[in-house]
Amino acid sequence: MKLNLSKTLEKDIPKIIADYLSPDNGERAHAAFQFTINGVTYPFVRNLNFAALPDPPRQRRYSMLGALFLARPGDLMFFYQSDPQWRKDDIDSRRGLRGIYVVSSAPFRGTDNIKDPTTGYTMLGNCPNCHISRSTLSAKCPKCRKEYPTVNLQSRSDPYHNLLLSLRIEIEPLIVFERAISDERAYADMSDTGMIWIGRHDNQMGAGKGSSVRQLLPEEAIKITRMMLSEPGQKISFPQKVDYKFEKKEILNEDGTKVTDLELRPVNQTIKIVAQEHMLNFDIARSIDNPNSSFVKELGNEFGINEMEYVSSEFPWGYTAGESDFIVAFKNETGRYKVFVMEFKRDWIDDATMIQVSLYNRWVVQTICQFATPKIENITVYPIVVGRRLKKDTVRPRPYSFTASYNSGVSVKADVKSPQFIDYTPEDEFTKGGIIYAASLKYKNKSIGIPQIDWIPEQGIITSQVERDWVINTSWVIAKKKTKSS
Repeated sequence: MKLNLSKTLEKDIPKIIADYLSPDNGERAHAAFQFTINGVTYPFVRNLNFAALPDPPRQRRYSMLGALFLARPGDLMFFYQSDPQWRKDDIDSRRGLRGIYVVSSAPFRGTDNIKDPTTGYTMLGNCPNCHISRSTLSAKCPKCRKEYPTVNLQSRSDPYHNLLLSLRIEIEPLIVFERAISDERAYADMSDTGMIWIGRHDNQMGAGKGSSVRQLLPEEAIKITRMMLSEPGQKISFPQKVDYKFEKKEILNEDGTKVTDLELRPVNQTIKIVAQEHMLNFDIARSIDNPNSSFVKELGNEFGINEMEYVSSEFPWGYTAGESDFIVAFKNETGRYKVFVMEFKRDWIDDATMIQVSLYNRWVVQTICQFATPKIENITVYPIVVGRRLKKDTVRPRPYSFTASYNSGVSVKADVKSPQFIDYTPEDEFTKGGIIYAASLKYKNKSIGIPQIDWIPEQGIITSQVERDWVINTSWVIAKKKTKSS
C-alpha cells in the first residue's frame, strides 16, 4: 500500500506506521532504515530528496553494499544527523534523529557534482582530479591522494571539504519533522515505551564508530515516530517530491565489471572462495526476498517470504562489537515467532563456527523480543552457517530450548533448532585484468550427515575469540567426547 499521512490525525500515525511495517495480505513487510548523515548532507535529503553514501575502498565496501541493497522501494527511511547544520542557537538543526521518507528507487551511481543552493555546499559524485567515484569520508581522494575542494559554511569555523558520495538512492517525503529529536532524548527518555537499540550503534561519538546504514527494528521505528510527534515545538510538513534530475548510472566495480560480479581467491587448483566475507552479505541481501534464489530455496519451507518482517545485515545485538552476520525475523497473526540467525565464512565451516552461531542465539532473542508488539512468549530460532567447505569431524548441537526473562517484564521461551550448513559455489567465472570473478553464487544445503551432540551454550557467554576458545576447550570437548563414546 502507498502511504499518505497528510490528512491523518497525529494520534493515528504510529499505528499506521506499525501496520506498514508488518506482513500484509501474503506480502513481506516493508522495512525501516536509518542512514547516518551530517549537517551539510541533510539538505540534500530534505530539499532534493535523495540520500547518498560513499563507495568505500575494499575494507568496508561490501559491508556498505550489503546494507544498502536490502532497501526496496516503499521502505521507510529515517536519518541520524551527526552534527548541527547551522549555528548552535538554531534548535531545529541540532544533532539528532530525523524523518520520515520513503525509498523510491533502487540504489544507483550518481557521478554528478550537485550544489545545495541553501548552503553553497557541493556534494561530489567523482574526484575533481582523477574522476573516480570511490571514496571514504576523508578530505582526500583514496586514489590520487589529492584534497577535495573546500567551502566556507555558516556552521563551520574552518573551511569544510566537499564529500564524495556516489552511492545514491531516491526518497520521497512521507511526513517531515522539521525539528530533530536529540539523540540524548531518543536514547535516555524511558517515559516512552521501548528502547532504540539498533539505531544507537551508529550514533556513538568517536572515530570509527558506527556504519552508515542500519535496519531499524519495527518497534524502534514506531518509537522514533512517537517521539518525533511529541517533540516540544515540533513543526510538521508534507512537501512534494523533488525528482532526481541527474543521470543515474549502474554501480560498477573499478574495472567496469558489474557490482554483482564478486572477486574470487584460489585456495588450490579446484577451490576458489570469495575475496571478502561481506560479499556473502551483499549477495544474500540482494535476493533474500526472491523465492527463486538458490539461497532462499535451500532454507526450506520454514523460510516463508510472505511472513518476512525484519531483515538485517550485521545485526548489532551487543553494545560494542557483538553482531550477527545476518538475521531474518518472521511474523504471523500472533506476532514475531521465528528468526533465522546466520554466520558467514569465506571458506571453512568447523566446530568453532557452530559454537559461534550458537552463542548468538540468546543475544539475538533478547534484542528482538524485549520490546516487540505484540508481546512475544515463544520464538523458534534457526541457526544457519554459510561457507565454502565443511571440515572433517565437524559436529553441531542438537535442538534445545531455553527460557529468558528481561528487565522489560517479558519472559520468552526459545526453541533452538540444530544449525544448518549451506555451502556456496562460484558460478559463471571469468577473468578480467588478472582478477577472477564469479557472476553468481549457488547455494546448497548440506546439513544431512553432520553429527549432532548434546550441548547447550553457557548463559552469559558472548562471542569474543577468547570466550569461544574457552567454550571449545571445555564444555564443547566434553560433549563431543560423550557423543563419540555412546
